[in-house]
Amino acid sequence: MAASTLLKLTNDVLRHFNEVELTSTTLGTAVGFHSAVIDYVNDAIRDISQTEKQWPFNWAEAEVTLVPGQADPQLYALESLAETVDWQTFTLVRDDTLDIKEKPLVYLEYDDWYKTHRATDKDQVGTTLGIQPPKYVFRTKNSEFGVSPIPDRAYKVRYEYWTYAVDLAAHDDTSTIDARFDNVIKKGALASCYHFRQNAEVGNTYEKKFRKGVLDMRELLINHDLKTRDTRTGRSG
Repeated sequence: MAASTLLKLTNDVLRHFNEVELTSTTLGTAVGFHSAVIDYVNDAIRDISQTEKQWPFNWAEAEVTLVPGQADPQLYALESLAETVDWQTFTLVRDDTLDIKEKPLVYLEYDDWYKTHRATDKDQVGTTLGIQPPKYVFRTKNSEFGVSPIPDRAYKVRYEYWTYAVDLAAHDDTSTIDARFDNVIKKGALASCYHFRQNAEVGNTYEKKFRKGVLDMRELLINHDLKTRDTRTGRSG
């Protein structure tokens, strides 16, 4: 199902208060309560995204072209919006020109790569490499990854990850969350709106409804068998 725009989500909340709705022209210059509603819509989307690392609507896939003949190590940045990386999905992409079949890469912790493969990889820098597509992928202490052995050609690697929620700003910016869950976003925004208007009792009621809606989303969308998968992030710590 398609997702809704910032304009629609904001006006859903404004209608609840019988406020004048925004347009594609006026949303960018909204002030006061109208501006606060825009913020609260984004807050609700962010809150939903942060309650679960693997929402299907935050799933994405990246492809990286490797640099041949460099190591010690040659590192590659993970996607800037990657909150959680599935390290078990790193795959050497099929390339008929290079006569390469698609093949999964074996994940190694950085320390394991350092102890067992770094010396060999480093010795091969500047030498004539035979045909050796990478077999391993390892994570670094930062938001990077490396492969081993040193690639002799510009192979491509593909992997899966889950993104951060990005704030919506323009009227036609679209949420990643399916439109069938607009009501959950609305409840989250309404909770903040009522607190903004100093009605804590109603605000707390909508907060509870919002949390219940998020739990229902998780029950509906998340296959809990995914807990057996590797959800280690590409960030340090």
